[in-house]
Amino acid sequence: MPAERSEQNRNSSKVSGSTKATGDGEVHTRPRSFRAKDWVAVTFSVIAVLISFFSFLDGRINSYRLLRVEADGFLSKAWDALGGKRNSVYVESDSEVAIPRLEKARRLIERAKILDPDYAKVHRIEGVYLYLKGKPDRAIDAFRIAIELDEYDPDSYANLGLALKSKGDLDQAMAEYRKALELDPESILAHYNLGLAYSDQRDFEQAKQCIEEALKLEPKNEVILTSYGNILADLGLLEEAETQHRRATQLNTSYGAAYSNLASVLESQGRYEEAAYTFEVATQLDPYAGDYYDLGRLLTRLKKYEKAREAFEKALELDSSHKDAREALESLPSGRSNPAAMN
Repeated sequence: MPAERSEQNRNSSKVSGSTKATGDGEVHTRPRSFRAKDWVAVTFSVIAVLISFFSFLDGRINSYRLLRVEADGFLSKAWDALGGKRNSVYVESDSEVAIPRLEKARRLIERAKILDPDYAKVHRIEGVYLYLKGKPDRAIDAFRIAIELDEYDPDSYANLGLALKSKGDLDQAMAEYRKALELDPESILAHYNLGLAYSDQRDFEQAKQCIEEALKLEPKNEVILTSYGNILADLGLLEEAETQHRRATQLNTSYGAAYSNLASVLESQGRYEEAAYTFEVATQLDPYAGDYYDLGRLLTRLKKYEKAREAFEKALELDSSHKDAREALESLPSGRSNPAAMN
């Protein structure tokens, strides 16, 4: 009988294949193993989920790209309204932008910000706008936000340096210019403005080296050439300074600052007639109280008092607080001018 029971148990085991009797009479069910077709079904389900996810992600990325492209379009127009390249790299030398253009830039920047508020470029260009608007504190905040969003953008550091310098923090400004150069050794913006900072410290040799680096990268730029001429003049290299200023006037015949600085060099060389004529050209291109005052000084020296009077009066018309022009006007001789006309 025992043998028969064992045989029966074996047969029973073969038939079920899924239960097992224990000594206490309980029966336990074994977990059914996955078959090949089950694994295939699961695999296809996972693939379907992944395809759906990546399709959704791709759609979001494409939408994001389209928004950025649209934002870039607005920023490009805002950049043009702000004066383009010059007001980024050379904002200190040429910062006067007409109010309507500033307002246009503001509207365009706001539209770009709505489309892509986390775009570093939006905040950098907004910083340039605020700087030109005469709001350096807010410009500093905008440039710092740009750096938080993109710590590898050299222009944000260099523009931050400009805003800091306008607040009198020259050392920190120079540190920002150097950070920009670490990221981009060919940053014209950083080389140029670091040179101006050295000039402010009266370290003209270092200033000269920095401006020369900027000129290597952009040799045909009237603003850089004019600043270079000024530094050469500070070093006493008047003939070289004259050459650079003349190059600037040749590159841009309507750039008043180049003529004004050329006139100063000519005056330093004792060439008063030429200097007076060049100052007159500068005032015609870009009416500036300081240039009219300098023109009046030279005309007084040349004993052309009537023309000197006109120059001083024009200086006061442009800047009623110009003390030197007022004093010079009051001290003019009452006699008639030298009848000799200016060449």
